[in-house]
Amino acid sequence: MSTEPGTPDTGHEGHCHDGVCITCSDTAVEVTIVAVHELAMATVDTGQGKEEVSIALVDAGVGDTILVHAGEAIAVVGSTSARDE
Repeated sequence: MSTEPGTPDTGHEGHCHDGVCITCSDTAVEVTIVAVHELAMATVDTGQGKEEVSIALVDAGVGDTILVHAGEAIAVVGSTSARDE
């Protein structure tokens, strides 16, 4: 795995520089899932409001903190959902 000098090793390979995707110039943000819907969609709290995102690529549930990039959850970064108990 390679990261640029001075970039924290998050355990995920990627193409980001200073927290910004070099492919699409978007940033990944941490949000909390407040509701899960059909077709692998979820309502999340961004801290500035609520949004709908896809959770098709991750195993996440209500209460989990996920990393979202371009409307797609790409990682679970904190888990408090009932399925983990």
